[in-house]
Amino acid sequence: MNAPRIIAAAKAYADSLKTQGLPVPATVSLPDLISRKLLTEADVSGLAGLEVTVSLSVEEANPQLVLARARLPDGREIVALADGSVQQLAK
Repeated sequence: MNAPRIIAAAKAYADSLKTQGLPVPATVSLPDLISRKLLTEADVSGLAGLEVTVSLSVEEANPQLVLARARLPDGREIVALADGSVQQLAK
């Protein structure tokens, strides 16, 4: 997984929406970023089969902000927080 590339793609997507005067959603999915040619399948090959969303609103002052969320096939979720930690959430 290319985390810096995913973050850059999410930022580019949000910036593009702002430039067009469109509302920026809270999150974007990896398939959306791929369909917009901001990421490639190779950038996210380690996440194949997972539903992953990336936050488009970053509040650096909030270390508990969820930057990305991945839903595993069994329903559990793994989240990456702004403080750099990764946590598994129960079903």
